[in-house]
Amino acid sequence: MEPYDFSDVPSIERIKEMNQQVANSEPDNVLSFITFQRVYSEIDGAYADLLQDHHLSESRFLILMFLRRAGDNGLSPSLIAQKLSSTKATASKLIRGMVADGMIVKLASEIDQRSSIIRITDHGDELLDHFLPANFDFVNRLFSRLTNDEQFQFSYLLQKLLVNRENENNGN
Repeated sequence: MEPYDFSDVPSIERIKEMNQQVANSEPDNVLSFITFQRVYSEIDGAYADLLQDHHLSESRFLILMFLRRAGDNGLSPSLIAQKLSSTKATASKLIRGMVADGMIVKLASEIDQRSSIIRITDHGDELLDHFLPANFDFVNRLFSRLTNDEQFQFSYLLQKLLVNRENENNGN
């Protein structure tokens, strides 16, 4: 999917004109959504570039963080899939690639030889150690112009959008 081209963002007036053709559009909602999409697209692209600069993807980063937190216990592939909110097939593909890249190891479970445990390697730990300062710098720069109150309100508003979306998915 190609990224949206936000070079021609409609004004509220243009949206109101469109509203005459489409009865249920709310111009303020439409403008807020367009702004949200534009900001998300910009931030997501910049963050993807940062991850790529460190030989990571968002999913690989999350898996490394899950495994670091799990320590020597490691995690099962199915638990990794659950934590990623992905299918087992998707998690298995990620795990295979990360094993091939030396970020993680897949070991037979000591409890049940038919199952496996995934653990982070020294290389995976090193990748995290190099990435995390850049990650936190990115986040800090992103929110540097917001006060603590604005950050709290921003989080609150995003949660409200998420709840609205979840309610819609549940038929409420």
